[in-house]
Amino acid sequence: PRKTAVVEAVSLAPRTANEAFGLRFEGYLRVPATGVYRFFTVSDDGSRLWIGDDLVVDNDGTHGAQARSGWVPLAAGLHRIRLDYWDAIWNEYLDVAYEGPGFTRRPLAADALFHRSEPAP
Repeated sequence: PRKTAVVEAVSLAPRTANEAFGLRFEGYLRVPATGVYRFFTVSDDGSRLWIGDDLVVDNDGTHGAQARSGWVPLAAGLHRIRLDYWDAIWNEYLDVAYEGPGFTRRPLAADALFHRSEPAP
């Protein structure tokens, strides 16, 4: 990597270029209840999202903004999450959302993401 940083949420703000760049977000996701969760990415160009070692959403490739989703069973608590995004040329766009037991689709917000496996008190 050319640069590393700690960010509070998934966004394109950390980028250092407007064309031909990539970003990797790594951390932990807290899910409130045990059940099956669906994750969504909408990206222009490619994005891939992993929970633990499982590739859950594969939205890779050079394309305009397109949506992809995937399902994964999760126990309540913290899970490793990794999101890779890259942009080739022209437009850049990234949106990440999820839904699960007891809630409908919502953005993957900062209050569900953590930098380490044991959140500070």
